[in-house]
Amino acid sequence: MPLTLTCAHVVEAAEQGPGRQVRLVFPHLPNQPEVTGVVLADRWRASAKEDIAVVRLDRVLRGAVPLPMRSAQGRQGP
Repeated sequence: MPLTLTCAHVVEAAEQGPGRQVRLVFPHLPNQPEVTGVVLADRWRASAKEDIAVVRLDRVLRGAVPLPMRSAQGRQGP
């Protein structure tokens, strides 16, 4: 099943967290589909730290285009 990334603080604002089911809406896709998924506990990075949540979606979204992921090694933020 496909994965999507969001911020941990967004999941927390929905009163959910690692291992919990969430409902997502994709407003920029045709017909603004809704899909459910599970927040992967082993990929969770708390909002006070790295602020990352990985969600395994229950289905593929038609019209969604995956973005390539690359290493951030050797890079640093401002």
